[in-house]
Amino acid sequence: MRRVGSLAIGFLAIVFSLPLLAAVQNLVFSPLDGGPLDYRPRQEAAAESPDGALSVRVLRQRDRSYSCCAGARVFVRVYGRDGSLRYEKLIGSDGAWSELDAKYRIIFDADKIQVLRYECRAGCANPNFVISMAELR
Repeated sequence: MRRVGSLAIGFLAIVFSLPLLAAVQNLVFSPLDGGPLDYRPRQEAAAESPDGALSVRVLRQRDRSYSCCAGARVFVRVYGRDGSLRYEKLIGSDGAWSELDAKYRIIFDADKIQVLRYECRAGCANPNFVISMAELR
């Protein structure tokens, strides 16, 4: 009878500690960087082409590796009229969520799509990203 009781207590301890372990996904991760604990992409900017054929989204997502050199990523996705993904490219990566806090603006031209950063921290090599319409065909 004692063995069954100790097994039950051990089982309950495991069941109640699983949600706590799920919340602390990686001990290297620092919640002080102001980012979310999950990996779901967060939309930073969105725009639709004047003819409605394309829509562009700029997304920021926590990196699954939680490495010291790539904690968060910013990427751009272009969708067609039917909602299918036509283009995806990584446009920024950094060690902390808060280091990628730039605001973005999307501009459609006749032959290109520009993703412009409003502010760029020191050392940023190319604050703008250009997608050629030829790449989307």
